[in-house]
Formats: sequence, structure tokens, C-alpha cells
Amino acid sequence: MKKPEKCLNPTCKREQRCRGLCNPCYVIALRLVSEGAVGWESLEKAGKAKPPGRDRVVGTTEWFLTS
Repeated sequence: MKKPEKCLNPTCKREQRCRGLCNPCYVIALRLVSEGAVGWESLEKAGKAKPPGRDRVVGTTEWFLTS
């Protein structure tokens, strides 16, 4: 079995969950992106986030949006 990778944030010890970040680090990045302080593309180029989709479970968004 493959060992989970550590969050891309070098000061963080948690496991990656989304875009190479752990949940708390992802929430911080998402807030900064939402506020326009930084973009996902620039974070990816800087090695601070992975491209989307690697960790996404197919159908997850649709599952949350259906009743």
C-alpha cells in the first residue's frame, strides 16, 4: 500500500487531501483564492498546490448537489 504524502506546506505534518494540501492548508488557500489575493495557477507554478482533479472522486460534486 502506498504511504500517504505529506502536505506541500513545509511547516505542516498532516497528510495531503486536495491539491497536495491537507484540509486546513487547503481551506486557507481556497479562502485566499476566493478573495483574489492569489490564483490557483500561480500556486501551482510555485509548487504550493497541485493541479485539480488528482484527488477528486468522480461524481462527488453531483452527489452533493442532488436530493
